[in-house]
Amino acid sequence: MLHKTGRTDVAGFAQMYREWLAQARGVPIPAVERLRAGLALVEPLASQSDLALAGRARALYSTVLKYLDDPDAAPLVLDAVRESTHLQNMATRARAARIGPDGRGRLPMVLGEKESDTLEEHARRRHLYALHLDCLGRALVASPGDTALQDEAFQVASHALEGELSVAIGQAAARSRNATADAPGTVELRYQTTELGERLRLLDAELWDARLSGHAANPARYAEAKSVRDDLRNARQRLRKQFTASLAFLEETSAPLAETIALLGEDEAVVAYVLDDYEQSFGIAPPSYVRQQAVVVRRSGLTIVPLPDADRLSLARDVAAVRAALVPPKVPADILDVRSLGAPADPLAGFPFDTTHRLFERVLKPAMPALAGVRPLMIVPDGALAGLPFAVLLPELPAAIGRAEPDWLIRRMALSTLPSLQSLPALRSARLPTPGPAVAFIGFGAPLFRGAPISSEAPAAGGQLASVLDLAPVPETADELGEIARSLGADVLTTLHLHADATKAAVRAAPLGQARVVAFATHGLLRREVKGLYEPALALTPGSAPDDGLLTASEIASLRFSADWVLLLACNTAIPDDTADGDQLSSLARAFLYAGARNLLVSQWAVAVDATKFLTTSTIVAAAAAPESRKAEALAITMRAMAEGKGGSSLYRHPYFWAPFIVVGDGGSD
Repeated sequence: MLHKTGRTDVAGFAQMYREWLAQARGVPIPAVERLRAGLALVEPLASQSDLALAGRARALYSTVLKYLDDPDAAPLVLDAVRESTHLQNMATRARAARIGPDGRGRLPMVLGEKESDTLEEHARRRHLYALHLDCLGRALVASPGDTALQDEAFQVASHALEGELSVAIGQAAARSRNATADAPGTVELRYQTTELGERLRLLDAELWDARLSGHAANPARYAEAKSVRDDLRNARQRLRKQFTASLAFLEETSAPLAETIALLGEDEAVVAYVLDDYEQSFGIAPPSYVRQQAVVVRRSGLTIVPLPDADRLSLARDVAAVRAALVPPKVPADILDVRSLGAPADPLAGFPFDTTHRLFERVLKPAMPALAGVRPLMIVPDGALAGLPFAVLLPELPAAIGRAEPDWLIRRMALSTLPSLQSLPALRSARLPTPGPAVAFIGFGAPLFRGAPISSEAPAAGGQLASVLDLAPVPETADELGEIARSLGADVLTTLHLHADATKAAVRAAPLGQARVVAFATHGLLRREVKGLYEPALALTPGSAPDDGLLTASEIASLRFSADWVLLLACNTAIPDDTADGDQLSSLARAFLYAGARNLLVSQWAVAVDATKFLTTSTIVAAAAAPESRKAEALAITMRAMAEGKGGSSLYRHPYFWAPFIVVGDGGSD
């Protein structure tokens, strides 16, 4: 088959079908008819355009649906969906070569090393991957110990979820393992690829905005996107030729399932979600064939778990309802201000327990048999689940368990967000020793801003600012960083860069490659929050021109970290960007992972200052007290304490205070 051999010659493909037909005696008639339909499908495939290839994929897909529930045809249906996926991928590559300057009906998107997709093609391939997983799940029910099927499922789920973030993790691992990756000339070329990739991403975002607003995109912008894409491809080719061995991350290969399994402890698991998008796929599948699935990976192997009640749109509505109860300004004002004399007796009054319980029932309960005995759980979210704080899910409603305190999921598990399904080997790979003595901690915070101060608990107001100087000051972050430094045994005078010293120049001059823990305690900004800002950034003290005080994602990506933990003690450092590139984390998170960070502590919404100070310092203290323990467990310990009303205020029981931060990475020990 084409997907197995890599062949694209139609004659060879057709001959395979003929041989298959010859061996089909005794196979039920519907399956034989499907084979004949497949043969007729590929006979005229030679010299077909991308539209024809996509049409063939669609026709074969229709045949798959016809026999999907026929148990006698299951092996043939599995091969048919493999072929349909392969044909659609061929069509995508062929289409990438002919994106016109008008861009009519097309939306280029950056998906890692893959060629550009249209929005429709991306959804179509996702739909095929989901269907492929469904067929593999059925096969694994019949043969649960089939390691070949398990590995295929791992690869399919990885491709369905891959994006620029997946590539970034592999790049960071390759850089950290091989010193020649930073040989003379390589740094500049590597930065060029980063800059071009970010520029192309921003162009994609602009075109996406134009499409959503109903305005015609400027043809010149499509032409510019094509030019940047060509430059990026050329830069990557130069890297291949110059350092083929050391830059193996540029090859489009996938790590086998066995590599991930070997790194998991007996009580660890990874759960990755693959959510189908029926609305934007082929448009011919009845709703019963829309597949939402969870892929569970443990030391014992891989399990595919169907999510029968996980419609993508209704999931998004439930996630939005939970976030509305957590994200200001919809959090009640008396909850925000812990010093308020009118604070409610029960800060959880009105919280949507039913919705958080329903979400648990829909996305995690079906997988619980496969997760028996798991304590540390690494989650690879998809779609709307990227914005869901899993820690607030409720396995049981408070009334059902006869107790007033909610049974939050964080009470049962230590949670972390894995950047991609295949990122665990890279995150746990051996790192090269960095030159110079190790540094326990480096912190940057309390930059000099002149905006209106914010209250101790209320977050800063939104709206576009003219300059980074108009941001609200955050002087209290100096104390927060000081407490973290002392808990790690670091010299406060030499490791902290505060106020006028919290600049981009200080960041570039700091020995980041020697630090075990690095923290940035300042505002995190999304694109367009400050005039002229077209990518996420961290806000620092502006210096002399042209230093605008904005440490952008592309600038972060050009740095070199070897830190076990990078703390982003700022707002909006984890939420996905408003782009269509398929990644489930922000460009800030992706940039730090690319730069070599193993684990990040990042926030999912605007955070309350006093509560954040308690949460972050307590987490670091817990981690420092037991360096062999997992970082995710250190965060979970602090979250549980706050959920019980500890930490200075009973109002901290509300998840607004304790649930915004997540660990992104493997969540493991140092």
